[in-house]
Amino acid sequence: MSRPTSGQLAFPLTVPPLAPQARQELLGLMRFDWQADAACAGILTGAADPFYPEPITGTNRIANSVNEVAKAVCLDCPVRISCLAAALVTNETHGVWGGASPTDRDRIKVNLALGDPVGVALRANIRPKRSAA
Repeated sequence: MSRPTSGQLAFPLTVPPLAPQARQELLGLMRFDWQADAACAGILTGAADPFYPEPITGTNRIANSVNEVAKAVCLDCPVRISCLAAALVTNETHGVWGGASPTDRDRIKVNLALGDPVGVALRANIRPKRSAA
């Protein structure tokens, strides 16, 4: 697989599976008790779930803005990387995990398949933490 150049599709039609080495590295980043410390734990109030918005189609601004709400919760989460690693290792295809939407996670998988190290692929595709002001 080669990196797309100008004018080519950004993604292949099928997102490649994780290579065994990338999978092992991601498993090494996971805390297996991460869910207890997740910033999103217990924040749902019965309203629309920001972590599982309606599917985004075209320019569905409501779904996009709900996705951004979920990603904002993830910004300062102490287990963000464990959450994202879990979603990548289990091939989660729905919702926002570790600050990454399904499209973001597909991009990470493509970058890993293209040879990016795990740390580079993760940092290139998720927003950085907010800096303390």
